[in-house]
Amino acid sequence: MNIPAISQCVNLISETISMLPIKLYREEVVDGKRKTTEVTYDKCCGLLNDYTSDTLDGVQFKRALVRDYHA
Repeated sequence: MNIPAISQCVNLISETISMLPIKLYREEVVDGKRKTTEVTYDKCCGLLNDYTSDTLDGVQFKRALVRDYHA
């Protein structure tokens, strides 16, 4: 993160990813066909998107995940 170009690239990627919602899908096989449905409410999605902790909201949490992954 000491090189400005790399720092800006990581910031751009983390800003973009942090705006995307995390969704959960359930996959089932019905009559031999694969069917995918979105799970509308799940504790995991709520924790990752909205209620991460007392100090970070969902966007800040995902931004920190991407930055920490780079380091």
